[in-house]
Amino acid sequence: MTFGLYPWQWLLLAALVVGAIVVATIMRRLIGAVAKWLLRKVHVDADAGLVKAVARGLALSIVAEADKFMLPFVGLDWKTTTTIAMWVDALAISFLVIAAYRFVDLVCLRTVDHVLRNRANGRSAAATLAPLIASALKVIVVVIGITIVLGLLGVNVAAILTGLSIGGVALALAAQDTIKNLFGSVMILADQPFAVGDWIIVQGAEGVVEEIGFRSTRIRTFADSLISIPNGRMADMTIDNLGLRRLRRYRTMVSIEHATSVQNTQAFVDAVRYVIVSHPLTIKEPDRISVALTELSTVGLTITVTMFADAAMLADEAMFKHEINMGILEAADARGIRLARQGEAPSSPLSVVNV
Repeated sequence: MTFGLYPWQWLLLAALVVGAIVVATIMRRLIGAVAKWLLRKVHVDADAGLVKAVARGLALSIVAEADKFMLPFVGLDWKTTTTIAMWVDALAISFLVIAAYRFVDLVCLRTVDHVLRNRANGRSAAATLAPLIASALKVIVVVIGITIVLGLLGVNVAAILTGLSIGGVALALAAQDTIKNLFGSVMILADQPFAVGDWIIVQGAEGVVEEIGFRSTRIRTFADSLISIPNGRMADMTIDNLGLRRLRRYRTMVSIEHATSVQNTQAFVDAVRYVIVSHPLTIKEPDRISVALTELSTVGLTITVTMFADAAMLADEAMFKHEINMGILEAADARGIRLARQGEAPSSPLSVVNV
C-alpha cells in the first residue's frame, strides 16, 4: 500500500483523471461546434476564443460532476470520499462560473448591442449601455458563484452576510465617493446628456467620450491624452455636447483695404454670398446666411461672414472651412481686392470664431 491506497486504487484514480481530460476535450469541441451553429442561426458574430472558453468551462464542469459519481468505485473510506466529492462539486461550480462569465461577453453583450441598435438612436445607446450591462451581469455571476462555492465548502455564508450587514454602515461611510459615482453613472444613463462617441466640453476637459463606466467617464482629448472624470462630479457639471448639434455655425471676419470702391465692395459681398449659397453643405435659408459690411475704421473695411452647415452631413469641418475660405479669397482676387495687411489690423485680418 502507498499512502493507504492499493495499487489498483491508484490506477483507477489515474484512469479517472486521464479519462476526464480526454472526455472534456471531446465535449469541448462538440459544445463549441453546437454553440457556433446556434450563434450563426441567430446572426450573432461569434468570437472563436470566447466560444472555446465557454465550451471548455461547460465541459470541465460536466466531467467533474461525472467523476464525482465514479468516486465510490475507487473504494475509499466514506469520509475521504465525501471530502473529495465536496471539492469536486466546488471545482465544477467554479468551471461553470467561468463559462457563464465568458458567456456574457460571447452572447449577452452582443445581444444587447444588437437589440439597442435596432431602435431609434440605438447606436449611441448601445455603445453606452452594453458595456455597463455586461459588467453588471459579470458581477452578479461572480458573486453568486462565490456564494455557492463557499456554501459547498462548508463556510457559513449566512454568518458572513450578517457580519457584512453589521459593518454595512461603516462600509457605506468609507465608500461615499464610490456610491456617489455609482449614482452619478445612473443619472448620466437616465438623462443621457452625452453618449460614447460624442464630442463634449466640460469643466477643464474637451474631447470625445470613449467610455462611460460605473465609476468614471473617460474622455479622449484632441491631444490624444485620456481624462477620467468621476461620474459623481460629471453629473453635477455643465456639459456642452457638440456632438448633438443639428447645425454648425461658421463665422469669419474679412478686413479689406480702404482703397476698395463702393461698387467693388458690394460686388465682393455678393460674390461671397454666392460662394456660401453654392456650397452643397450650407443651409440655404436667408436667415442662416449673413454677409455684411459691419465696420468702418482706420484699419480697413470689415466684412462679417456668418453661415450654418448641416451637422449630420459635415464629416470634415476643417475641409468645409477650407473650401469656404478659398472661395472668399478667389472672389477677392477676381476683383482685385486686397485684404488688410497684418500689421495694419489690431487683430488678425482673417479671424474665425467657430461655434
